[in-house]
Amino acid sequence: FEQANGGTLFLDELGELSPAAQTKLHAALAEGRVMRVGEQEQRKFDVRVVCSTLHDIRVMVEAGKFRPDLYSRLAGFAATLPPLRRRREDLGVLTQAATNGKVRLATRAFRRILSHSWPFNVRELHQTLATATILAGSNEISRDLLDDILSSRRDMPQSPESVSELRAKLVSELARSGGDTAEVARALGRDQKEIHRWIERFEIEPDTYRRAVLGT
Repeated sequence: FEQANGGTLFLDELGELSPAAQTKLHAALAEGRVMRVGEQEQRKFDVRVVCSTLHDIRVMVEAGKFRPDLYSRLAGFAATLPPLRRRREDLGVLTQAATNGKVRLATRAFRRILSHSWPFNVRELHQTLATATILAGSNEISRDLLDDILSSRRDMPQSPESVSELRAKLVSELARSGGDTAEVARALGRDQKEIHRWIERFEIEPDTYRRAVLGT
């Protein structure tokens, strides 16, 4: 909040907040103050808060999984963005932005992009094209290269619901274990390398959970 003071604070995956974190966030927004760990003095802040989530927060409120007072405080303006699989017309612009004109894309490769379901939406598209750009070097991105990259990620769920559930489990275990990926792997019955791939795909910072545990 202090770093964003006078500006905009973006909170990703709002629906993953624990009940305790929801309570702290609501208190901070209601009072316009925060307190650093180990301090007694509260510090004022003035920020615009923007949030994103894969979940329907209204459904979570009805199910008792999300604080209604926090939702009402954050829901001044809500916009629902359809998943990428329903916005095929945006793939051309998004692909161009992701490659930044650094490498050419073969026609068959772009057709592969159009046919993929992109369960992780823009995040997955950007990561896939970033990997393809590195591997292609000075050559164009081919259909075969994209096939290889996408097939290497088949251990990931392909439905949005499964993606959300997997991320929730991963975040829960990271919080419980204090960011210990070996312990997370044991809890989920997976290889540790696979856990690291999931963490990278979801753009999760394990250190966040390590700091949280050390600060409690």
